[in-house]
Amino acid sequence: MKFTLLFAALLVGVSTVVATPTSGPDPVKDLIIVSSSESLNGTLESRDLVKRDEIVTCYNIGSKIDRAFAVAAIDAWCASIIGQFWPSGTAKNTMFTWLGSPMTMYVAGSTINGCSFTVDGNCNRLLRLPIDGCNTGGVNGKQGGFETDPCGQWTADPGSNGGRF
Repeated sequence: MKFTLLFAALLVGVSTVVATPTSGPDPVKDLIIVSSSESLNGTLESRDLVKRDEIVTCYNIGSKIDRAFAVAAIDAWCASIIGQFWPSGTAKNTMFTWLGSPMTMYVAGSTINGCSFTVDGNCNRLLRLPIDGCNTGGVNGKQGGFETDPCGQWTADPGSNGGRF
C-alpha cells in the first residue's frame, strides 16, 4: 500500500513537471514593442487626484493571454510613462508582442472629462484591474477590458497576430 501511494505521488509530480513548458517566449525577456503612438492635446492644468469610483468593463470575448504576459506588458509600459504629466486630452498607447509568439498586448491610457494628472504607480494597478477582475477562473485565458474613472480610462487588451481582438 505504501509503495502504491509513493508511486502515485511520484507519478503526479512527474506529470506536473512534464506538463510545465520548457520552451517558448519568456513573459519579461522576450517582450517587444510593436508600435507606440501618443497624442498630446489640451491645456496644462493639473488637478489633485482623490479617491474616485473605478468601473471595470470586461471584454469576455476575443484573444486570451496568460496573466504573466499581460502583467509584463503592463509593467513595461507603466515604467516608461510614470512621472509624465498628462494634460487634458492626452491619449497614449503601446502594442507589445513576444519573440516567437503571435500574442500581442495593447495597453493604453487617456485623460477624460477635462482632467489632467501626473502618471504614478496607479498605472500598474489600474491596468491590472481588467486582467485580475475579469476571467477569474485562473491565471490563463485573460481577455482584458478597461477601467474608467472620472479622470481617466485605462485599457489592457490582449490580441493575436497584431490584432486587438
